[in-house]
Amino acid sequence: MRNSFFVVLITSLLFPLTYTDYGFEIFSLPGDAKTQSLGGISVSNSMSLVDSYSLNAFHETARSLFSYGKLYDGIIDYFQFSYIAANHNKSKMGISILSKSIDGIPNTQEAWSDIGIPISQDNIDYNKISYYKDTQLALIFFYSFHSLLGNTSFKLKPIYTSLLGDKAYGLSSDFGFSRNFNNKTTYGVMINDLISFYSWNNSNTYSIYPKIRSLLAFTSNNSSIYTELFMSTNTSSINPMVYRLGYEYLINDTFSMRCGYSNIKSFSIGFGFIYNDVEYSYSFNPNLIDIVLGHDHHFSILLDLKKQKNG
Repeated sequence: MRNSFFVVLITSLLFPLTYTDYGFEIFSLPGDAKTQSLGGISVSNSMSLVDSYSLNAFHETARSLFSYGKLYDGIIDYFQFSYIAANHNKSKMGISILSKSIDGIPNTQEAWSDIGIPISQDNIDYNKISYYKDTQLALIFFYSFHSLLGNTSFKLKPIYTSLLGDKAYGLSSDFGFSRNFNNKTTYGVMINDLISFYSWNNSNTYSIYPKIRSLLAFTSNNSSIYTELFMSTNTSSINPMVYRLGYEYLINDTFSMRCGYSNIKSFSIGFGFIYNDVEYSYSFNPNLIDIVLGHDHHFSILLDLKKQKNG
């Protein structure tokens, strides 16, 4: 993993450092139903490795997540599979496979010419209307180790994008840290896209502006409160700062209710329950801020493949 970090560092230095906010959208989507229902906040017992700050005692070998989302009224299909591959005395390793696709949206770029006047039906060549297709595939290699200071993590994230007729390849890295205090309070900090590059087949190459995330979580009895601040290093970004709030209430040992809020996705609600050692989660987000884009539905299954095999 250390060698992989230097590969990212050297590779990024070989390309011109033109920065942008766009390119790694798949990593900004809510990773699983539990995360989405809490306003987009990843908690310590989440298996959404795309959002996790670090790995801890919860992340045992063979613990796995299957998550599927229909976002913006089905415009976006999202899938994540995460798996804890190794659990040593002081370190853990996990891997994720991510997929995001957009399909079936009319693409009118070739059907009419924008000459600066209002469009009318006579200007449209309906035979040249195609369909917009956007596909992103990504991997996450997650390494986390424990010390007296807390849990420190490093992520390596290769990505492939196909947009209409163009293709792009990229690589980025995250650095994270978390620490528990008195088993009730958790603090975490992460730098997303610390080092990155994104290269299109048209020779355009650029890096992504790094983003800083900070988490504070408090648990008492059956209630947990989460807050997260998400800041871009690009101060001229459309959303340079995102704040999130989440609340979870454990009704009993098998059922919990969740709700959350973020200033870009509005309110979200969800629930989770455990049956036969398998945790099922669902979340719903109405996207009240941009309601014309439709609603989000997310389903997740969290299980321990080792227990399932022994069972």
